Amino acid sequence: MPHEHLSPPRPQWPYEVLGLTEREQISGRIKQERFDEILNAGDTVIHMIKPSSNHYGEFLFVTISRFGDQGRVYATFYGLGFHEYRERWITDEWFWYQAMGNPDLQREQIPKDEAQAKIQGHREENWPDVRLDTQTERGRLFEMLANLTDDDGALAEMEDMDQLMIWLANDDFEE
Repeated sequence: MPHEHLSPPRPQWPYEVLGLTEREQISGRIKQERFDEILNAGDTVIHMIKPSSNHYGEFLFVTISRFGDQGRVYATFYGLGFHEYRERWITDEWFWYQAMGNPDLQREQIPKDEAQAKIQGHREENWPDVRLDTQTERGRLFEMLANLTDDDGALAEMEDMDQLMIWLANDDFEE
């Protein structure tokens, strides 16, 4: 009888381990209530909380993990910051992406009450600025495009439109 080769199960994605809905998977973001549920779940380990930036703006980044079929599965959430292209404060939702675990990150564990205090402190620190409505028509257009595609796709579309506007403006001067 031939030996059957069983392949190991494929690694799980964060959305599977976290139980994210299809909408949360596709949009790459979750509401504040879901974020709180995920953080407070008994099987969630919080590894890192720090203010930082990416090419969309400055946010609070929170890296967590849960056990999957083949060990820990990591996800990083970012929110509570100003999204430069959307031209608005992100206060009631969190964007997420798959994160990679490393030995240093694995060793770091932040107690949940301490994590909640850090998140609340960051929220309170930014509250005076959050109340200002800063979104322009351009920011609303970016947000609409981002909701149809994603932030990277919307950014590419906006850059293409900018180039088109420059070309059209230069073409008007040549006549």
